[in-house]
Amino acid sequence: MKHPHSILLEKGKIKNIDDNIVEVVKNLGRGDIIIISGNALDSQKNVGMMAGSVSGGNPGIAVSGMLSEGAKVIIPIGLEKLIPGTIRDASMIAGRKDVDVSYGMAVGLIPLYGKVVIEKDAVEILAKLNCTVIGKGGILGAEGSTVMVVEGLDKEVKKILKVIKEVKGADISGQKESLEECKRGNSSCKNHLACIYLGGV
Repeated sequence: MKHPHSILLEKGKIKNIDDNIVEVVKNLGRGDIIIISGNALDSQKNVGMMAGSVSGGNPGIAVSGMLSEGAKVIIPIGLEKLIPGTIRDASMIAGRKDVDVSYGMAVGLIPLYGKVVIEKDAVEILAKLNCTVIGKGGILGAEGSTVMVVEGLDKEVKKILKVIKEVKGADISGQKESLEECKRGNSSCKNHLACIYLGGV
């Protein structure tokens, strides 16, 4: 992939740390901030990150360092990732080598620890408001959307409405090649376990 999966922002400069993320994390500490997200969120605001390669690849290996070196870990995640049950139970069920057949790579689930920020939290961080989520999802572009009621002073409501206007309707983030569906013959196939395409189906 041409674009980095993991980056370091230091003194205003962006560095690709895909090949040395474990070493970089070892050198982080108080005053540094790590931002990482996951693939699953439970009702208690626990988060899990899917791991499709051994130990979750370099990011998965770096997770333990994120927790032990003293840097602040922030986990922004959308409510569309909400799962029934708990991350604890899901992580004990999921396992790369426990899956017989999967569409794309079989994955495990690594619990993440840090300050979890969902949409409601983001609103309350950006303005002095009380925010309540009252609905989720939709069709025709509203998939993954969140309906919220905010309460507070007019000036704070106006402040958050300005932010929402700036982000509402934003395009899909991420690099185009990272959004491609897994297909037979993918360059990463050799690393995938249980993929239905490898079985010739």
